[in-house]
Amino acid sequence: MGKALGPFKGAGGRIFYKADFDIVLLFGLTELKAQLVWKENVRLLLICCSPLGSLDKMLTKSVACLQGVEKRSPAKIVYEPMTTNFSTKQ
Repeated sequence: MGKALGPFKGAGGRIFYKADFDIVLLFGLTELKAQLVWKENVRLLLICCSPLGSLDKMLTKSVACLQGVEKRSPAKIVYEPMTTNFSTKQ
């Protein structure tokens, strides 16, 4: 994830780091797994197309998408111990 963190230049030339990631949960029959997912070498791809096919009206419709290499890493799931007593004894 190191390459995806930056560094980036902010306002006034200040350096900052940013982490943009997703958490993927994989549900199996008897277990639960988690993964961190992020993209490296991301670039913005702008696709311009004209519904009529003419070059002079090329900017009538545009689509933007982010392209990059998806990376995944296993994550550890930490369970919090139960503190509530569900006993029905009286």
